[in-house]
Amino acid sequence: MTQNNSDNEIVAEVPSAIIRNKKSFSIIWIVPLVAMLIGGWMVYKALSEKGPVITISFKSAQGLEAGKTQIKYKDVEIGKIETIQFSPDLKTVMLTAELPKQTAPFIF
Repeated sequence: MTQNNSDNEIVAEVPSAIIRNKKSFSIIWIVPLVAMLIGGWMVYKALSEKGPVITISFKSAQGLEAGKTQIKYKDVEIGKIETIQFSPDLKTVMLTAELPKQTAPFIF
């Protein structure tokens, strides 16, 4: 029985924990907030600098390669062909290309 009494005394000596609710802003949240701001800025910049996407149709795609063939105007490169695909009726080849933003007034 002395064993049980000594266990009770040990339990009685242990102080109870004090729980405090901390409601202030943690500095660790600055890292994800800064990352979100940088990501948002990068998305905005990419969308604002995006130029017009045009579709060109040819009878043949001979000598054209997606991602390599350049679109030139007066020997100045103004874009590259992004994709090459058949038209729905399979009579022509459709090319899509993205041009710089500065070319938009001359295209439309």
